[in-house]
Amino acid sequence: MFKKKSNQSRSPEQAGSNPTSRMHSPYMSRTTSEEGTDPNNSNSTSGAPSQSHMSSGIYRLLSFVSANNRNRTAPTSRGDMKAAPAEAAYEPSVLLIVAGGTICMQDSAEGLVTSKLFLDECLTPKPLFNDGTPVPVSPVVDEHGVSREAPTLQLPRDRNGANVRCTVLEFNPLLDSSTAHSPTWNQLARVIRSNEASYDAFVICHGTDTLAYTAASLSFMLMPNLEKTVVLTGAQRSMFFADSDGSDNLLGSIVLASHLRIPEVAVYFGHKLLRGTRITKISASSYSGFESPNAGPLASVSETGIVVHWDNLQHPTPTMTAKSTKDVVEVDSSKVVVLKIYPGITSELVDIIFSSPHIRGAVLETFGAGNMPLSIIPTLEKAVKRGVAIVNVTQCLHGSVSDAYEPARKLVEAGIMLGYDMTMEAAYTKMVYLLACPGLSPEDVRKKISANIRGELTPPEPSSIGNGPFSIAQLPIRYERTMPGHLSVDYGQQTPL
Repeated sequence: MFKKKSNQSRSPEQAGSNPTSRMHSPYMSRTTSEEGTDPNNSNSTSGAPSQSHMSSGIYRLLSFVSANNRNRTAPTSRGDMKAAPAEAAYEPSVLLIVAGGTICMQDSAEGLVTSKLFLDECLTPKPLFNDGTPVPVSPVVDEHGVSREAPTLQLPRDRNGANVRCTVLEFNPLLDSSTAHSPTWNQLARVIRSNEASYDAFVICHGTDTLAYTAASLSFMLMPNLEKTVVLTGAQRSMFFADSDGSDNLLGSIVLASHLRIPEVAVYFGHKLLRGTRITKISASSYSGFESPNAGPLASVSETGIVVHWDNLQHPTPTMTAKSTKDVVEVDSSKVVVLKIYPGITSELVDIIFSSPHIRGAVLETFGAGNMPLSIIPTLEKAVKRGVAIVNVTQCLHGSVSDAYEPARKLVEAGIMLGYDMTMEAAYTKMVYLLACPGLSPEDVRKKISANIRGELTPPEPSSIGNGPFSIAQLPIRYERTMPGHLSVDYGQQTPL
């Protein structure tokens, strides 16, 4: 546990009864204005967020966060939150794993390529990441399973006396995230497990193209026996450029990972901390490039404070099992296929895809609430009878699949499972993970793929399954949980107002 200097902490109940509590730093002053800027437009100078303003803004929140959130027992509910006794100053340690991605790329004649100068040019010279204090190298177990020493930087001391020490482990070679798949996920999971006892939190620099897949996969592989906070981040523009969003994303990730006790895998991007199993990339260029369409953020950061959404956090029960249960399950993504349904798709093409004996699982991206041409279903049913596990998710950004319509109901009758409001990335990596778990039969996989195991889906309420009775009292719940931003008035929740 970390130690901190004397400072009285407040529980969420003391801060206010609203589960979405605004944390406002008493040391924070409004020195900048966001008026006239558009952070979603990364193609214009005026639209890019001021990195110096936002980075310094989030760093000034360090004192408040450390005083109120660290060193607490992991709560099972907000009512169980207890403040730790006041102690001496502490030095949280973070292992920064630089896997690759745009955030650490440099321009070249061939375009942007990964660079080995990230530490020397983007971190060490910057006061936000290095206060100049000489810090000894730290022992790490790298991505190849080799024990070695890695350089460590000390961030500037916050107002609460905390010195965050950040050890930097750069992958060799660095990855373009478009090439990342199950071997990358296995490497990252092994690195975290091998170093979990030595560091207080983990931050991973990763490319944005496949960041949602990696975050979801690590969630399934590491939880529920994860004791430390793991945050993935990246950038839409390299930190080698002055207008990069990388500095803000990286600093925010380090601050939140080292000062918030959230033992799950999350993604920090565009000033929001999002659950790893709930995100999807929504823009190729915007600095707010990721969204959690069917679940709220874990935390939000602004110049004036941090909002932690306590009720959105997963609170593990204190039932840590034997060390063997923390072994990494090696996954193989080549055994699962994603099939997007489109107008004109033929059963012959689907039959060719599923004729491969190597395929053991599939994710169907269907229309709307889970629909597809009826002519394709017999081909899918044959695959199910051969032992292929298939899950149905929607192509839509918001909402959920159900068996309200005939095609979706026929799919369920054929043995295809409902994925409800899972993202495609979560459904895919979940299937990959379940197929790798030892001792699971095909029937076990089918049952678990529709169950909520890592906060990746919203289980349906009994009265909202199929064409069951509609209760007007459940409308606010349905609005909040199943169709954010889109009210629905029919039994199957499929007709947005």
